Amino acid sequence: RRVEKRNKEHKAVERKLTKKMEKLSIEFDKMRKHNEELIKEKENVVKERLEAKTQLENTEKELAQVRKKLYKIEADEDIINLDPYEMHRKIRYYEAQLEFNDKEFNRC
Repeated sequence: RRVEKRNKEHKAVERKLTKKMEKLSIEFDKMRKHNEELIKEKENVVKERLEAKTQLENTEKELAQVRKKLYKIEADEDIINLDPYEMHRKIRYYEAQLEFNDKEFNRC
């Protein structure tokens, strides 16, 4: 009788532990799935950030080209109304400025 009673108690404890294990297993699966979702979300954020950085770099390059064109237009307008000596001097000045601006841009 004692043995039967112990067996019943052991089986009851075993059932409780089995239920707890099943609950923990379900909880673990939920946590693992959530973790995988977070990892995917992080990868997407990193990808978006890289795309934004690339877009910013391209925009900065385009802006530098526009500034260069604008500067050349302004230089041409200044040079048109000068005598030959002044024109030559201004051309040298603007060429030096363009070289300096190119070096500054390439350094960034």
